[in-house]
Amino acid sequence: LVDVDLLDRAAQLLQAQVEFRLGGIEKAQVGADLAQIHLLDDRPEKAEEVLNQSARAGLPDDIVDRRRHLMARTLADTGRVKEAMDLLEGDENVNAELLRVEFFWNDKNWPKAAQSLRRLVQAMELSSEAALDDRGGKLILNLAIALTLSGNERSVDRLRKDFGEAMDSTSLRDAFRLIASPQTQGLLDYRTIANKIADVEQFREFVATYRQGLPGDTPTNPN
Repeated sequence: LVDVDLLDRAAQLLQAQVEFRLGGIEKAQVGADLAQIHLLDDRPEKAEEVLNQSARAGLPDDIVDRRRHLMARTLADTGRVKEAMDLLEGDENVNAELLRVEFFWNDKNWPKAAQSLRRLVQAMELSSEAALDDRGGKLILNLAIALTLSGNERSVDRLRKDFGEAMDSTSLRDAFRLIASPQTQGLLDYRTIANKIADVEQFREFVATYRQGLPGDTPTNPN
């Protein structure tokens, strides 16, 4: 049902399970699935409601992590970004980092966004000596954007030297060259970049992977 965009029908099926049939760990797991469907359907209030309804003590760590990330997403989508950030404090999970990047990006806090993107580069073990897949290329491009907009030209130069050759083999080659070129540093602001690169907001696509899979598979902790 989710695959064919029948989110209401999928939510109805899971709601009955959560309310009447399940208990314990299963209720918490299916409650998380239902909350994720509500988020995909742009109904964060319903997501928060079901997460609270299905909360249980003594859950396994992976379920606790997933539910925390969904709640942080819910809080942010209802305008409570500070509460979402507080909820993620100390959480080094990849999904938590993805959420932090999105929050910093939306707030145009470029230095903080760059810090989180660097941690994601490390977590994904991206290397200048290995080919970049589509996801890795998007991550490197968005790190270049965040570094450029934070005025950190030295780090942009280093990123270009480290990943320029690998980025040349991706579909994002031209975008990366524009952002990381010494000739454009200091001349671009966010509006200029947005005008020249149609998919500058592809970052959202990268982060959106967190919101899609059902049931959700939580990436392993980068540590």
